[in-house]
Amino acid sequence: MGRKHFLKLSMFANFFDTKQLQRCENAAESGHIIQMATDLNKSPAILTGKVTASMKNKTYDIEMHIDKKDGIVKGTCACPRGLVSCHHMVALCTYARDNVSVTDTQCSWNIPKPGKDDNVQTLEDLYLRRRVDYLA
Repeated sequence: MGRKHFLKLSMFANFFDTKQLQRCENAAESGHIIQMATDLNKSPAILTGKVTASMKNKTYDIEMHIDKKDGIVKGTCACPRGLVSCHHMVALCTYARDNVSVTDTQCSWNIPKPGKDDNVQTLEDLYLRRRVDYLA
């Protein structure tokens, strides 16, 4: 059975130009995406990530807003071209297309549960020290 993609290829074609689509493959395949997170519960959905520059020792923060019907509606990148659109955005979207499904949800096990007992004890409190003058 095929996987339902969060990002459709038509969304790419409507937001990015051909040159950016060609450059993104190298960034996505070369491991330049170092962090990615999605929030599919918001409308539009938010895709964020960090992508390293290919020739420099820099990391760019990226945020994409993706509507289920309208596709990619907004994107920003910290690179010089990032106010309009850039290949770092396309690389992150390509990575997300391959790694995020429409059925994925935010991890709920990472959210700390409220504590039942706020009385914290140290190990010394729990286990009494041996008496120094005690001989067995």
